Amino acid sequence: MNTNNQMLTHSPYTVGIIGYGKLGSVVAHYFSSVSELAWIVIKNNATKNTSNLSATILDSIQQIEDIPHIIILAVPDDEIEICSLQLSKQLNQNSETLIIHCSGALGKDVLQSCKDKGARIAAIHPFQTFLGPVSLQGIPWSIDADEEYQSLCIRFIEKVEGIPIVLSQKMLRDKTVYHIAAVISSNFLIVLTQLASDLCKTADLDPSILLPLIMKTALQNALHSLENNQPPIEALTGPIKRGDTQTINKHISVLEYKSDILNIYTALTNYALHSLEHHQHSSKNHTD
Repeated sequence: MNTNNQMLTHSPYTVGIIGYGKLGSVVAHYFSSVSELAWIVIKNNATKNTSNLSATILDSIQQIEDIPHIIILAVPDDEIEICSLQLSKQLNQNSETLIIHCSGALGKDVLQSCKDKGARIAAIHPFQTFLGPVSLQGIPWSIDADEEYQSLCIRFIEKVEGIPIVLSQKMLRDKTVYHIAAVISSNFLIVLTQLASDLCKTADLDPSILLPLIMKTALQNALHSLENNQPPIEALTGPIKRGDTQTINKHISVLEYKSDILNIYTALTNYALHSLEHHQHSSKNHTD
């Protein structure tokens, strides 16, 4: 089977998926909807709702018999290497299937056991948070693959209407930093929302009334700056932007007995001040 040639044409190709978590379920339903999902491996599948999937449901990797053009490992990071090892035992020697994992923190080499059987390997990571039904359209996907296989990954990402981003060698060396950016831009926004909500309740205020509009406005302003190639810090308002040290010190005084929140507040304040100073210095250099 010449997977490379088949995948680069517009003819349908088959996909197998290992894992049925937040990402795995979204990808599985997409390929099932276009009749290209061959099978999916789901642990404890009796507890999962798979009624809408048009594919063979397997309980384990050991049950895999038919090898599709693409196999996606949509499992937690600490399971990828062992899944790769188990999968390699199901592959024929000189297999040409494309094996993909979707971790943002790990590189492609964690799939070495499959590569040793001749498979093409890659790490492609969707820069998106998945909770419930999510459209794959417009999602940026990073690609870590040997140059000769990058076109296969691009073809796959374009198939799901995503935006392929091939990681440079510098990006690959800093891949952990890339993943930290993903965590901060999704997970930490939720954590800060929870923190603001808790503080509202402490003040006997209803966060469902107070927070939605101000948070939407602030985020929209920051994204507007990004879309116009400007630093998001330009969207900052409030005491830090004004240099209102009296108000900031009052906040710190109130938080004195809440050390965990105080640490977050002071760290973010210091980072904001540093970012503002850096941006102002850069702007001055551009105008000089």
